[in-house]
Amino acid sequence: MSVLSYAWYNNRVFPGQEKLAEEIGAGKRTIIRLIAELEKRGYVEVQRRGQGLTNVYVLRPEVDRPNLL
Repeated sequence: MSVLSYAWYNNRVFPGQEKLAEEIGAGKRTIIRLIAELEKRGYVEVQRRGQGLTNVYVLRPEVDRPNLL
């Protein structure tokens, strides 16, 4: 949900892992694991930009999601 909060105008967001960790009260390693899980399930594509730069997370709204209601 924290990643989604950055998607104002398009499906490409680039918050830093430290910022995400701070926002949800978790460690950076937890954020890395959570993003890897989202990527594995097809909800995001991670585009790595290089050392010292934040990753770009491309949100995949077209992925079929189970109905949780």
